[in-house]
Amino acid sequence: MAQNTFMRKLVLFTTILLTIFIQGFSQFAEVDWGTPFKQSDKEWFSQILGENGNAFFVQKNIRTGMLSYDVVIEKYNKESFDLEFSTPVYNEQMYARENQKKNRIMEVNDVLMMEKDILVFISEYDPGTDSYTSYAQKVNFDGTLNGGLITLDIYKTPEKSLRGKYEFAKSPDNKYILLYHKRPFKMYNDEKFKIKKFTQNLEPVWEKDLMFPYKDKDFNLYKLKIMDDGNCYMLARVFLDNEEAREKKNNLEATYFYKLLSFSDSDTTDEVIFKEIDITLPKKWITDVTFTTFNDEIICAGFYADKKDMAVNGTFFLRIEKTSGLIRAQDTEEFSKAFLAEFLGDKNAERGNGLRDFMLDELIRRDDGGIVLVAEQFFIKTVCYTNNSSGYTKCRDYNYYNDILVVNINSQGEIEWNARIPKKSVDTQEGNYLSYALAVKGNQVYVLYNENPGNLAITDPTKLKNVNISSSIAVLANINSKGVVSRETLFNTKESQCYLRPKTCKQVNLQELIIFGVKGKNSQWGKLKIF
Repeated sequence: MAQNTFMRKLVLFTTILLTIFIQGFSQFAEVDWGTPFKQSDKEWFSQILGENGNAFFVQKNIRTGMLSYDVVIEKYNKESFDLEFSTPVYNEQMYARENQKKNRIMEVNDVLMMEKDILVFISEYDPGTDSYTSYAQKVNFDGTLNGGLITLDIYKTPEKSLRGKYEFAKSPDNKYILLYHKRPFKMYNDEKFKIKKFTQNLEPVWEKDLMFPYKDKDFNLYKLKIMDDGNCYMLARVFLDNEEAREKKNNLEATYFYKLLSFSDSDTTDEVIFKEIDITLPKKWITDVTFTTFNDEIICAGFYADKKDMAVNGTFFLRIEKTSGLIRAQDTEEFSKAFLAEFLGDKNAERGNGLRDFMLDELIRRDDGGIVLVAEQFFIKTVCYTNNSSGYTKCRDYNYYNDILVVNINSQGEIEWNARIPKKSVDTQEGNYLSYALAVKGNQVYVLYNENPGNLAITDPTKLKNVNISSSIAVLANINSKGVVSRETLFNTKESQCYLRPKTCKQVNLQELIIFGVKGKNSQWGKLKIF
């Protein structure tokens, strides 16, 4: 009897130790996994849509052909992670009509979770009527479809290849929708597009057709946003024409600039107030830029290069008055050589080299009007091999997701601190287990990613080792209000046999991230709770 009691205590103690080892060691957060479930090779989760009450919603795609797939919305319990429903919202049969021609083309452009329901945006090209139409399908939070397709826009197009594409954005408070349709690309035609604003109930507020004196080849949409106040914004990159470009090149200035287009409601909602704001930096090259709004201002920030090699040397910051479009303040701040040395090493920093291939992913707005920028070094290398005997050449793309850069800028445009999260990772599988997930709680920033356990003790950027997912650890990095970085292990993937997919994870509220992992042939939902 005593021996049985001892054995039970030993098993319990071992189980507790194993649970602690697998579930994590972090002082910042804890992980709770659900029950693994099987998933077909043809299925994948494209995004977590959001939460509602004690549940979260996800979009699942099911491949039906080389470039075609069906779309399903699934609801999971946030505590047990049990599947509550799985509702098909798009397939070729659902929206078939009588006498429908086989060469009609339908596709899902986006799925967005709003305040009251989920909206599935579907476009259709009909060669019989030469029309390209945007529809929306409402889906209730209980999984039922609310009515049929709602027509949002119709464009008459001369041919299939000249229909353009519909894009959508929603406001952070989930109450407004923005539709954007770039007219079909014609290299030497002036840029044309349509923009429409809707309420969350898909009631039209206003629409505007615009044409700019820039050729299609020289005008590229960069970012599309609609804010809580209902104002809409487009950020575009505009390349100068040949003569202007030659002059700028001779003067060692950038041959492009950014244009911020703002749209706001007028006193009569049938009209819209439209403004154009040029975003330029004299004698510098803007490498990446984003924006947000704060009170009566537009806050614009990003990275710049001192040379046309586009290697990042610092950040810039602009405060723009919403109503007039006037720039109230503008400043640039160079990265210190000590900070650049953390990425490049001392010798490269002393030579004046900058940071390459950093993609600006996030802009976090602080309550005092300051912002936090988050960027990741991402690039693709293509390596080709030629068989000497057959002469056949095979190429493979390698996806690199390396260091993360975090920059905190105060309301005056001054850099208060920079932070680096050292990371090195590469694969040929589209980075499914690479990159990172972001969470923000108060003045704390958290970054979740897979790491080589040996890298936690390495400070020399040239000695980082590539992560091997089969022997990796899931790490949670915390950047506090002063820019101090702390990194702690959440769980060991080799022991837990659960491999985190950071790009599928999403923060759904201030305290929680929904996380996703793969366990053998099974998949697994989980929750990361921030303390």
